[in-house]
Amino acid sequence: MILEIETPAGEDFSFLESISLFISAEGLNETKIAWKDPVPDPVGGKIDLDVSGEDLQEYIKKESFSLRISTTTDELLSEDHVIKVTCNFFVDAKLINN
Repeated sequence: MILEIETPAGEDFSFLESISLFISAEGLNETKIAWKDPVPDPVGGKIDLDVSGEDLQEYIKKESFSLRISTTTDELLSEDHVIKVTCNFFVDAKLINN
């Protein structure tokens, strides 16, 4: 799981102390799936998060799921930051003949 600052140009994640990413879906408990605590300094404009290795099959099979990010910061941001989140999920699937 990778976070990348798209704008403002040249900005970095030095404002972050920690970050956690959670997944939830209807009928399932929210689960922490990725984090970086503490965020190393200097970190630059890209962070590779540590991942839990949890089996997310039940979340992926749902019609939809939500991702929630929780952060702890150590400075005030004076402008909006656009952050790209890249998630890769490995899916092991079998085809069923009808």
